[in-house]
Amino acid sequence: MLAVWLLGLAIVAHHDPVAGADTAVWRWWVQHRSPGTTAVVSAVTILFSPVWVGIWTIVAAGVLVVRDRVLVRAAQLVATVGAIGLLCEIVKLAVGRARPPVAQQIGGPEVTLSFPSGHVAGAAALALGLAAVVTAHSSRARRIVSITIAAGVAVIAAVTRLYLGMHWVTDVAASIVLAAGLVGVIPEATTTALSHLDAHVSERFRPLIDPAHARDGHTPEELTRCTATH
Repeated sequence: MLAVWLLGLAIVAHHDPVAGADTAVWRWWVQHRSPGTTAVVSAVTILFSPVWVGIWTIVAAGVLVVRDRVLVRAAQLVATVGAIGLLCEIVKLAVGRARPPVAQQIGGPEVTLSFPSGHVAGAAALALGLAAVVTAHSSRARRIVSITIAAGVAVIAAVTRLYLGMHWVTDVAASIVLAAGLVGVIPEATTTALSHLDAHVSERFRPLIDPAHARDGHTPEELTRCTATH
């Protein structure tokens, strides 16, 4: 994350050390387009738009609430996606980087700020956040597989933005790095916040935010181990 901020400062100061790589990658994608691939990529990138990421997040959080009967994992996921989205917008405004030339963009032209990519940040936040939350108490092998798949989703989202000419390669790379960094922090911070909130709500609502009062007297950790066993 520090590297992302340093790169942002370099861009602001007009001393981008990787500008050549950005241009080279952008040109390569522009030269390797085809009608069939463009149709597929255009359809896929819509699924990673901020609107759809918000919808997927709400749906996933709803499923977690129904399954757990507590808000902990759902709150962790929503907080992760929301925090990463907010940080992405803050960095965008701070850096103020322009997008690649509109003439080479496919689809509706985008002239908003470029660094980092909101599409990729949202997709990475949702995929990595969901993997981290759902497998928090699973075996190491299961966590590695889940996070690897989630990282693959983030890379696919990044490739669609590069192919369509909407972002520079450092834009999408920075988004993935920011998402990965916060996914390691936000879920735990959310749990801590909920534990403090527990003391200030009525007894009636405590089962919703306190894992100790989860359904059947089991915590989400116990439920996860039980599910894995069966």
